[in-house]
Amino acid sequence: MKVKKIKEYSKAPKESISNQYQTKKHSFAEPGIKLVVGTRGTGKSFTTAKIMLEAKKDKLFDVTRFITPTFDSNKAHWSQFDISEENVFYPNRDAIAKVLAAIEQDRDEFEDYLIEMEIYERFKRETKNKNTIAQMEAENLNEYIRMGYVGENGYLNNKIVKPEWKYQHISGKIRPPTSLLVMDDVLGSTALSQSEAFTKLCIMNRHIAPLSEPFDGRQALGCSVIILSQVYSAQNGIPRACRENATDLILFKNRQKGAMEKIKQELAGAVDETQFEQAYLYATEGKHDNLCISFNPDCPTKRYRKNLNSYIIFPEAEKECQCHSKTRTP
Repeated sequence: MKVKKIKEYSKAPKESISNQYQTKKHSFAEPGIKLVVGTRGTGKSFTTAKIMLEAKKDKLFDVTRFITPTFDSNKAHWSQFDISEENVFYPNRDAIAKVLAAIEQDRDEFEDYLIEMEIYERFKRETKNKNTIAQMEAENLNEYIRMGYVGENGYLNNKIVKPEWKYQHISGKIRPPTSLLVMDDVLGSTALSQSEAFTKLCIMNRHIAPLSEPFDGRQALGCSVIILSQVYSAQNGIPRACRENATDLILFKNRQKGAMEKIKQELAGAVDETQFEQAYLYATEGKHDNLCISFNPDCPTKRYRKNLNSYIIFPEAEKECQCHSKTRTP
């Protein structure tokens, strides 16, 4: 075989903005789509609550929304997360559209806040001394009047209130809003699972609610999604568009050979079949145990987990270990 280098196509493009939320070293990449699949009583809600508890500790999500008909009956799991009634939706054709509209409203409020901060900082600079006040442009003065910094009589307001953003990150930094949508007991509703909004959510989850300008390594708000389902595919299972765009798959023990063969068939291009079988048998030994598969981990050693908190590491993956930094950043 002969190899000849050419000069064309040698320059690497600038990296695109990933829209990732900042997460810890061993946390899941967000925003993503997690599919939690298991028959009744295996522990889907319990496992989802564990994911949410870790996120709550890190203040990863500013707001969590639910689409489910069974929120009240599962309050034992969800009450610890202080979910307001306005963020719980019944699974009908409009449910996802309402969630997307709420996320876009957060985006609009965030961009309004950035504008208000820009005006506030400019006002502080322009009112340092009399000379700067005299040089104020008429357009700026109108903005200051609208913000209440200057009265209609032209006098400065002595009680200027700095704009505040409604969500607070654990670091104290301002960031674009982050959100999680949990969908539980919804896939029997064809009005929901076959809607255009559902397909949009699955395909564009990282790119939902784009920003006018990039901010802190993000070009869009995005939305993390967790879908709980008793069935992987089939009529009342997870739609294909969602399965193909999933970032993580959490599986509980399933004794139906046909269902497991379908899963293996679909995962064949993403994971090694032998490793998957070995990991699945080990991870689902107990009644409520589960296997989590991350399809695009930042290191091969993080592909498989048992019960979320134990990595299953194969020798081939260990040789290719790429773990370096403590924090995954955009």
